[in-house]
Amino acid sequence: MGILDHPMLEYVHKDTLMHRMNPISKTIFLVSLTLLAQFYFDPRYILPILVFLIILAKPISKIPNSWLLPMYIIGTMSVLERGYNAAFIYAPQYYRIYDPQWMTKTLLYIIKLPVIGEAKITIGGLIWLLAMGMRYFTALFAVSVFLYTTRPSDIIQFLARKKVPKTLLYIVFAGFNFFPILLRYARTIMNAQHLRGIEFSNNPAKLIRTLVRLFHPLIIRLTSLADTLTLSASIRGFGSGEFSYYREIRLSTVDWVLIIGSLVFFGIMFAFLVLFNWGTL
Repeated sequence: MGILDHPMLEYVHKDTLMHRMNPISKTIFLVSLTLLAQFYFDPRYILPILVFLIILAKPISKIPNSWLLPMYIIGTMSVLERGYNAAFIYAPQYYRIYDPQWMTKTLLYIIKLPVIGEAKITIGGLIWLLAMGMRYFTALFAVSVFLYTTRPSDIIQFLARKKVPKTLLYIVFAGFNFFPILLRYARTIMNAQHLRGIEFSNNPAKLIRTLVRLFHPLIIRLTSLADTLTLSASIRGFGSGEFSYYREIRLSTVDWVLIIGSLVFFGIMFAFLVLFNWGTL
C-alpha cells in the first residue's frame, strides 16, 4: 500500500479522548498552547509544550505518521526556509537572559555582504533556529490534532453560531474537504498511469513529462468538481435560510473548566513573559 493510500489531513473517526472533546473547548485549549509557544524564543520553554502536543497527537489521538507526513514536510521546509536568517542573528541587543558575549560567539564565518552585512553562524543563531523549528512543529501538531479529531460539521456549526456569513461557511467546508479529495484523485490517476507502465524517472525531462500526465487530468477533474459543487449547493438551496444541525454542540461543566483553565494558564504565563522575560533569549 502506497503512502497516498492512507488518509491525510482529514477527520478520521476514532473513539479517543480528543475525538470526544467538545470542539469549542478543544479549539481554545489548542490555540492557547500554540500562541504561548509562538511568544517564546527559548527552546527550554517551548519544549514542554511541544512534547505535550506530540503526546496528544500520537498516544492519545493515535494519529499515524502517514497522516502526519504533509505536516512533517511543511515543518521541515519552513525551518529550512528560515535557516538563512540564523546567519544574521548575532547582535548583542537580541539577548536579555543569556550572556550576549557567549551567544554572539562565532562558530563559522560565512561571508560579508554589501548593505546586508556579515553572515556567520553563532551560538545564539543556532538556538534561535532551534526555537523557530520547535515553534513551527508546535503549531503543526496542534493543527493536526484539531483536524484529525474534529468533524467538519462541528466546525461549521461553531462558526454558524458565531454568525459567520453562509458564503464563508461554504468556503471553509469546501476547503476542509478539498485536500482529501485532491489526494484521492491524484492516487487514482497515479494508479492508472502505473497500470499503463508509466513510472517516475530520475531523468528531469522524463519526470516533467510524467508530471504533466498526472496534473493535466487532475486539473480537469478538479474543474469539473467545482462545477458539481456549485450546482449541488444551488439545488439544495444553500444560503436561502436557516439550516439544521446533525447534533447540538453544548458546553459541559468539564468543558468550561478546561476553557477557563486554558485562558488562566495562558494569562499567567504571558504575564511572566512580559514582567520577567520568561521565554526570551
